[in-house]
Amino acid sequence: MYKKILSVILAGLMLVSFAGCSNKEADKSESNELVLFNAKGENAAEFEEMCKAFTEETGIPTKPFSIGSGQDSDEMLRAQMNSENPPAIYTLAALRALPEWKESGRVLDLTTVKDPEFQDIVSSIPDTMRLTDGGSESYGIPYGVEGIGYIVNKDMLSDLFGPDNGELVLDELRTCSWDDFKEFCTAVDSYIAKPSAETVILNDKPFVFQPEKTDLTKSLNGVFAFAGAEKWVFADHLLNVPMATIATTPAEAKNIEKEKIDAAKPAFKAYAEALKFMTEHAAGLKGHASRGPELINAANYGYDQTVQMFADGNALFIQQGNWAYSNIEKINPETAKNVSFIPLKMPFTDEMIQDGRTAEQINSSIIVTTGNYYAINAKVSEEQQKQAVEFLKWMEKEENVRYIRQESSMTETQREEFLDAFREQDTPTVGFCVMGGIFSEGIDLQNEAVIGVIIVGTGLPQTGSRQEILKSHYEKEGKNGFLFAYLYPGMNKVLQAAGRLIRTSKDYGVIALLDERFLQGSYRSQFPPDWTDMNIVQLSNCTALLEQFWADIEQ
Repeated sequence: MYKKILSVILAGLMLVSFAGCSNKEADKSESNELVLFNAKGENAAEFEEMCKAFTEETGIPTKPFSIGSGQDSDEMLRAQMNSENPPAIYTLAALRALPEWKESGRVLDLTTVKDPEFQDIVSSIPDTMRLTDGGSESYGIPYGVEGIGYIVNKDMLSDLFGPDNGELVLDELRTCSWDDFKEFCTAVDSYIAKPSAETVILNDKPFVFQPEKTDLTKSLNGVFAFAGAEKWVFADHLLNVPMATIATTPAEAKNIEKEKIDAAKPAFKAYAEALKFMTEHAAGLKGHASRGPELINAANYGYDQTVQMFADGNALFIQQGNWAYSNIEKINPETAKNVSFIPLKMPFTDEMIQDGRTAEQINSSIIVTTGNYYAINAKVSEEQQKQAVEFLKWMEKEENVRYIRQESSMTETQREEFLDAFREQDTPTVGFCVMGGIFSEGIDLQNEAVIGVIIVGTGLPQTGSRQEILKSHYEKEGKNGFLFAYLYPGMNKVLQAAGRLIRTSKDYGVIALLDERFLQGSYRSQFPPDWTDMNIVQLSNCTALLEQFWADIEQ
């Protein structure tokens, strides 16, 4: 399926500008093809297929152009803009690149397009995601939800701490503090140099290294695979983290007051400390890297090299985003099958964060950002601009699927309208609801009204004083405090949400549990006894399993 829904979240910020291009002449094209510039080389094949499908459906010829791996997207876009056939649609790297293309007159304010259907799309973009420099304009359609953190090799954790402890260590890494993470990584680095049965502490829980290396852990030569040659890693993406302590949208960051910038200096110093730590514990291609500041801008530590290091087992973590998965899979499918994602860790204090969050919340949350937008070149012909609008509309249609979402403070009438959308059989409907919210229990949608429930996360309560008191109480009684304070309440939410699917003996459908923690025995022990027909799904087998399920139902 090529078409996409506009459903993205903006959490990261970018505050980098480039000098503007001074060309004021109109772009001229001798071609009748709709040229599209894609700055994501990792999805080049899929992008070409999408363009081909659009041409087949509409008859509008397209010419996709995707950058190669490791190429500078900004430089390549500038070259394409100055070619005989400049792109009508191009990837715009959020607020970082907006000033350049505004100054050159090559970015169209989408709010000026006189197409009601297209304006529905533009107006649906939340303010936190809208590409603007502070005004009412909107310069792009957001796409590509990106999570930024550490990708970890789970098999490596199991070999470091024993097969029964790998998942337990992973769980603690997700929520541990900067200090615990720092001590953990230092201990791993020491183990690489000289293995011994030393103990490391995560969230007050002890874990003991295996006394001897395995064939897998012998390949380790550092803790982090870090692309120090890529400025977008440490100067764009990672700088978003300290910036997000004082601003919540790109426009807010662009127009931020000097006082806030001054107040953010401790957060930026903390980020520099984290960056220094990663470079000092970096892996190399054939052994220890030249560690420390010299790793930054080192030509042999680009994106491709660091992905190779991680896929080959040279590093326990790779600091990247979810986009790296496909590249890891191409190099080593076995490694890709056993990776997970944990939050970035920063040596922040609560005082550094100015929006009410805590350092604990930041260090236990995945950073999610929409770093790229589809923009329309304002200098191509009106006809090509119209074709570009048709392309973006086509991408958002999603085969006439209707998307609805739970809103805060819904009235009784609004709730009924939300449920009625599922009872209507004319249009397939996807609803986004809050786990544990008003639609997670007491809702009776029978037969084909609901044929699938997708549950994201385990529903565990946030760490807080109440839950910690409960945990402590049960631990004093000799019981597992985590189960009573966190796991049981969380799984109750999960099971309530899953219960919306099967309401009668004639109902059928799919329950998707999108969290690898559901594979752990403590979570699976809470499943209903009739949950026996289960499959562990990867990207590689998801489509085939779903098709087989519905084929069996039809029989």
